[in-house]
Amino acid sequence: MTLKIHVLNVGSGDSTVIEYIDENNTLWAVIDCYKENESHESETLKFLKQKNVTEIYSICLTHPDLDHYNGLLELVDYFSDRGRNLTRFIAPILDHTKYKSIPNSKREEQKLRALYSLLSQLAEKDKIHYDQFGYGQPIFFPYTDKVIALGPLVINTEKYAKQIYEREKKRNIGEKPSKVDKNLLSVIIGIIGPKTLTILCSDATSHIIETTLKRFTGDRKKSNEITLFNFVKVPHHGSAESNYPDLWSHYCIKNISVAGISAGPKYGHPHLEVVKNILESNVKVYCTNKVGCIRSITQNKSVAINESSSTIIEGLQQSTKSINLSATCEPLHGTITFIDDGAEIKIETEYQELPILSLDNPY
Repeated sequence: MTLKIHVLNVGSGDSTVIEYIDENNTLWAVIDCYKENESHESETLKFLKQKNVTEIYSICLTHPDLDHYNGLLELVDYFSDRGRNLTRFIAPILDHTKYKSIPNSKREEQKLRALYSLLSQLAEKDKIHYDQFGYGQPIFFPYTDKVIALGPLVINTEKYAKQIYEREKKRNIGEKPSKVDKNLLSVIIGIIGPKTLTILCSDATSHIIETTLKRFTGDRKKSNEITLFNFVKVPHHGSAESNYPDLWSHYCIKNISVAGISAGPKYGHPHLEVVKNILESNVKVYCTNKVGCIRSITQNKSVAINESSSTIIEGLQQSTKSINLSATCEPLHGTITFIDDGAEIKIETEYQELPILSLDNPY
């Protein structure tokens, strides 16, 4: 079989396409889908059309953040119409009414309601299977158990439920609602290729990554299997809050493993410390866009980008100067594709072929 993992260049969001090719057929899955421009097709849909895909086996929503689901309505609608086919939709929570406390704006709420309304209609007509993530659940069931969900863990869903309860309690008595940590639901995906092991970390926090890896490692030890990853999709676009150095130093293979970062110009990701941790563990780094701290890595400065005011803040608010966003935010690698065909392992990119290899010469 051949495994291809496409980390798409979708801007300040996330979308990963899995292409699983065996002797009989090709299975496709989409993990999250961000649509940056409301008036245009998502980059994910464009990519799938270019590949002449007419059937998706699974569409997965790892957690309810807008930068992970904004393009899902369009995608579900397209693949459930006119002879095209979508078999399954998988999410951490099935009942869309339980998402009512999550949205930060009316726009987010409308997007979620529209998505889950369509999913409910399709499920009632038996056009799709509507499933809930669980640890160890195969994404391509019953065809293969090589692509599995590694969450959400019960401890995290319980924390989430408690936060929802507290938020609703405050709302009902007229107090300002407390925040809900949507990343508690972030589902990590594990993929066993012919010669490789991959982990897609979604927006999981460092604690979630740590607890998930301990469980996954324990499961593999029972079968005398090693947990060393050849390809890692960096958690939360390289955010500092998801920085877990052990992921790179203990779970990767020096000079062989590859890290892929999905980033865009909006939030200043990836963070300097994250990139440093990865490179210091001798793991190669690829990034969809030339953004965030990678641009100023040689000056050893943290960088945040404010797109609306076209400014760059160096040293985290120490000084401000104008920049040309169109010049600094051009794609570095574009879409990143990790390939394992059983004979060789390789990386393909849209633009620059070489990874970011050092702090002194990042690209």
